Amino acid sequence: MKFYYAETSPPCRTIILLADLINIKLELIPTSPKKGETKTPAFLKMNPQHVVPTLVDDDGFVIWESRVIAKYLIAKYGQNDDLYPSDFYKRLDVDKILDFDLGTFFRRSTDYLIPALMTGKFDPSKKPKLDDAFSVFNTILERNKSGYAAADQLTIADISLLTIISSLEIIDYDLKQFPYVYEWLLKIKKEIPSYNTTGVKGEEAFKNMINSSLK
Repeated sequence: MKFYYAETSPPCRTIILLADLINIKLELIPTSPKKGETKTPAFLKMNPQHVVPTLVDDDGFVIWESRVIAKYLIAKYGQNDDLYPSDFYKRLDVDKILDFDLGTFFRRSTDYLIPALMTGKFDPSKKPKLDDAFSVFNTILERNKSGYAAADQLTIADISLLTIISSLEIIDYDLKQFPYVYEWLLKIKKEIPSYNTTGVKGEEAFKNMINSSLK
């Protein structure tokens, strides 16, 4: 499978970590949106939304959006349903957290972070909403006694949230004010074997990108 990705992208890291976890080999193709590599005629023919991550399976099937790619990989290549349960209600719980991640957490994170790439400064007006998203997730974890985001074991919801939250951590966002989130982060890092290689390498690239833009 060909996987078009950017090392600095948390959603791209989600898929690489997942692939390692379920023993899927991806042909990694570095692709820079900043350099216009997602807007070439060839890429646009493949993906009109011109985003990474983008996956092209062996049969030519093209799929983008990291959370959908994750579901696809589990459905087609997963050896079991632990990471994305087949049980109707358990799957709804995972989908609920994935939607929270996409529609609230990730969006508020990027609203806070992206201005640094454009203006050299984070947008302080966006921090209260991001703090609120952290507070919500902290409450979810407090109520879910298992210590996971959506079930009683690791799921793709944990992996998706991990990559953006660890990216915030590495640029010194204060996570200790959200104790359940902080404990969860330490736990999930330990449960993903390739985190200390793939995950850390991507976070460092993300940190360097952000720091090079800050004034």
